[in-house]
This record gives sequence, C-alpha cells and structure tokens, in this order.
Amino acid sequence: MEKIYFLIFVFCSSIQFSFAQPTSKYFENISSAKNSFVKKEYKKSEQFYSIAFKSNGGKAYIEDRYNASRSSALAGIKNSAFVQLFKVVTLYDYINYSEISTDQAFNSLHNDKRWTQVDEKVKLNIAKSDGNLNKGLVFLLDSVY
Repeated sequence: MEKIYFLIFVFCSSIQFSFAQPTSKYFENISSAKNSFVKKEYKKSEQFYSIAFKSNGGKAYIEDRYNASRSSALAGIKNSAFVQLFKVVTLYDYINYSEISTDQAFNSLHNDKRWTQVDEKVKLNIAKSDGNLNKGLVFLLDSVY
C-alpha cells in the first residue's frame, strides 16, 4: 500500500513540476526580446515575447508581459500592446499607477479609448488592494515614518 502512495506522490509531483516551470525556450526568447528592445528593435522584441509566451503555454511573468506591451506600443502594434496590458492589469492585479501612467513607451496609446479602460482597471486594483490593508497598521507606520 505504501508503494502505491509513493508512486502517486511521485507522479503528482512530476506533473506539478512540469507545469510549474517555464521552458528554457521561454527564457531564451525573453532574453532575445530584452536584447532587441535595448537595440530599439521593438517589432523584433515584440515577436520574441510572443514566441516566448507561446512556448510556455501562454503563461508569462508579469514583468515580461509588461515589457511585451512596451515593445508592442513602441513598434506601433497597438492591439498587441493592449492585449498584454489587459493581461497585466487583470491577471496580475497590477497596481503601480505612477509607473504605467508615466511610462513614455505608452504615449502612443493614450489617445486610444482602451487606455482609459487600462487606467480605470489599475485604479480599481489599487482600491481593492487598499481594502486588504490593515488600516491601524498603516496609520501606525505612517505616523512612525
């Protein structure tokens, strides 16, 4: 009986490990995307991000999605930029309003009606996260600082 439990445990662990870890192709393509971005090859960068996400079953780290949206915006591929931005603000509950609102990579998106939706979603995320704070602790820390 113990052997059966052990085999089930090993099987479940191997499945979890294989799903939890990004592939090496993911990291290779992310690295290429970042290098292309530094060289101001924004369309190429956007393509590498897209390949990376596909190689990982559509999953990605928030930083990579955010940077992919920057690449797309600077490459003039607005739809792709917004797809990534909506994932950032929806899947990851992004709350860094000062960063996203002042990021010059997104200047070309500000006149698009979808930008307002992104903006409002970040503000909603902030309000939601504020609700999770311990108000007494926040007051105490504010008074100490």
